[in-house]
Amino acid sequence: MEDEKRKLEKECCHMTNISYIVDGQEMAFDNYEKVEKIVHAALQNFHRDFKCQRCQEVKDDVDWNRDWFDLPDDVVLETVRLWRRFALQDPWDRHGNLKDYWRKVLEHEEMALLKIEERLDDAKYQNERWGKWLDLAIEGSSEKMRPPP
Repeated sequence: MEDEKRKLEKECCHMTNISYIVDGQEMAFDNYEKVEKIVHAALQNFHRDFKCQRCQEVKDDVDWNRDWFDLPDDVVLETVRLWRRFALQDPWDRHGNLKDYWRKVLEHEEMALLKIEERLDDAKYQNERWGKWLDLAIEGSSEKMRPPP
């Protein structure tokens, strides 16, 4: 289905200045919709609508334009893989809410300090920061990342 949609976009709109990225690690996992939302939020500053070169109008249909980002392919893939790795930690309960551990790790003051340094124009930096956070949270061995009592 996804390949058909991309093929139709390319044929209909004669889009030549885009590239399609294939992960190569496609796998089924629970909560993929949540991961997609997280990825889109992480990359929102790099999202681009596109002007159809044939129609000369911006496609407003969310299904047509929400996956276009002005970033190098490797950075987009790194973002997808980072948040898929997070999802594979089973961070949500059966109601779709973050489990206590993950909520506390996100709310910890150390995360707030890291956010001060956040550069909204640098997705690679963001991936590095969140990757370090995820590594520490998965290990669970860092006292810095443990929420205070």
